[in-house]
Amino acid sequence: MIEVKIEKNGEIVQVDLVGELVLNSAAGVKDEVKGKLAEIEEPKVLINLKELEFVDSSGLGVLISWFKMVNEKKGKIVYCSLGDYVAKIIKIAKLDKILTLAEDEEKGKVLLLK
Repeated sequence: MIEVKIEKNGEIVQVDLVGELVLNSAAGVKDEVKGKLAEIEEPKVLINLKELEFVDSSGLGVLISWFKMVNEKKGKIVYCSLGDYVAKIIKIAKLDKILTLAEDEEKGKVLLLK
């Protein structure tokens, strides 16, 4: 089960993920966020993973699809506040080499506004 909170604060669209990003919820979550970003040119997106408890390969695919979409729109995306488990999975998948990661929400916002 996953809960998605999407909020626009000034230039930044913040997406908070709460729960588990897995196969049965991945497609819906991916489309929900993409729908919110579709009309924004050069979006600045902060994906807060503080309360993401579990992610499987489908969930990683969602994170990658958002990264691709934002880059295609010449925007910026930062993933912040990774818990130990999620950070470990991202590192194993070598996504830490591709995705921009920030320790916490404030550092993520600084990276987006550079």
